[in-house]
Amino acid sequence: MVKRLTDDNFKKETSNGFSLVAFIAPWCPPCKRQAPVIDELDSEVGKLITVGRLDTDENPETSKEFSIMTIPTMMLLKDGKKVKQLTGFHNKEELIGMVGKYID
Repeated sequence: MVKRLTDDNFKKETSNGFSLVAFIAPWCPPCKRQAPVIDELDSEVGKLITVGRLDTDENPETSKEFSIMTIPTMMLLKDGKKVKQLTGFHNKEELIGMVGKYID
């Protein structure tokens, strides 16, 4: 299950191993299209990495810390540190390509 990330739990949930975080907002049409892709990705790689969503409107501190200016933004973290970032809508294959070399 995709984790619901917040300013309060972000560091704890992403501090160990790899995490793929979708920075989104409920009013954003591309974010709505991205949601089922994230769910599907979680069902395929969720046992290997943490997959989570963070609502940028409700969690401004974390969004500011990572300088999120565009949503959706997909960010791959290792032990809480940014490894790679993609902005805009991305299909499952693109996201698997983003994380694939790290989870083999």
